Amino acid sequence: TTEIYTLSLHDALPICVPMQINYATAKAGLIGLTKCLAAEGAEHGISANAVMPIATTRMTQAFLGSIAALLDPNFATATALWLAHPDCPATGEIIETGGGRVARVFLGETGGWTQTDLAKHTIESVRDNFAAICSEDGYSVPADFEEEMGLTVKAIT
Repeated sequence: TTEIYTLSLHDALPICVPMQINYATAKAGLIGLTKCLAAEGAEHGISANAVMPIATTRMTQAFLGSIAALLDPNFATATALWLAHPDCPATGEIIETGGGRVARVFLGETGGWTQTDLAKHTIESVRDNFAAICSEDGYSVPADFEEEMGLTVKAIT
């Protein structure tokens, strides 16, 4: 069984469309559903992915402006069909498609900064190291909770 969910551009990226907080919040919940169903459904032969089309629709026409003509919604079809195909190895992925371009979208984790001495782990030390905390150099994309926790354990031990 394959589940395919549809997200919007501003659901998985740090982009906000004004007056759409309710829509973005509901759609963003599909990211968690996709990731969890992929993990929990694997042993039952269930895969789950999300397609994130960037396309011209009645809702997007106004703010896409001059590029609207380039973003035919039919470009999303091949991507959605591949994600639903039995030979597709992906599960738990978010795939963006728009105007003929297809790309993987992911949440990543930076290398961060570590201070294991609680007395030195202060608001000031977080402030002073915030550039390192936010740096995208050497980021990783944990596949699951164990990998994410492994990054933390590696950093603090």
